[in-house]
Amino acid sequence: MGVFGVIRLVLGVFCAVQLLWQKGVNPMISNKSRIFAVLLVVALVGCAVPTYDVGLSEVERPANATKRYGEHKIVSFKEGEETKYRFEDEMVEMVFFVEKKKISFTLLNKTEHSIKIVWDESVYIDQNGRSNRVMHQGVKYIKKSQPQPPSIVARGATIEDVVVPADNVYLVGSNWRVYPLLPYSSGDATDAKNLIGKKLQVLLALQTLGVVSEYIFSFTINGVRMIRENKGKSTPRKRRLQPGLFGWR
Repeated sequence: MGVFGVIRLVLGVFCAVQLLWQKGVNPMISNKSRIFAVLLVVALVGCAVPTYDVGLSEVERPANATKRYGEHKIVSFKEGEETKYRFEDEMVEMVFFVEKKKISFTLLNKTEHSIKIVWDESVYIDQNGRSNRVMHQGVKYIKKSQPQPPSIVARGATIEDVVVPADNVYLVGSNWRVYPLLPYSSGDATDAKNLIGKKLQVLLALQTLGVVSEYIFSFTINGVRMIRENKGKSTPRKRRLQPGLFGWR
């Protein structure tokens, strides 16, 4: 927890006890008051959860890609408080942003022909090397295991989409949930720090003129910070798009 965490905990207990005394309750003899104090401390202190610094570090292309699509480059840039990564060659220009539960991207088709993103041949590889089929925006959760038609990007056009591991989508009762890409609970501090240096990978199968080129995007976990969340605070909810479809959770 750290020194400042302990100080906040002690102050929280002190404030809770003072409040109980003001209410005329002896916190040393009342079980109910002890429970009340614990709940109040939890609300005051909150929990620390890991926040990851994950960045695009490498892109593998087919052996003949340099001859066909020239050299490539990767740059990072700031957009508000977010760090995004741009990949570019003579075929595509792509911008990536790694979020808690998905990897968002835009793709600009720089060629004179349409490009297909062949989703059924694309995969996500987690930090432990496990390969997983992917889902993308517009796919209903209940259809996560079914074939997905390719997305077509016309020449000079741009598409916005996301990549989510299909196995991270699960049903609880009548509600669908999505696991985070990386450990994200308050008890994951040690596990989170052990992930530094590991990689997440996305293989996108891009087809043009009948030829499929496999682009493997590697995202390195550069660091992790424990951020304290105040559970007493409410955060504005993101606008929902379509329930059961990727893009709004």
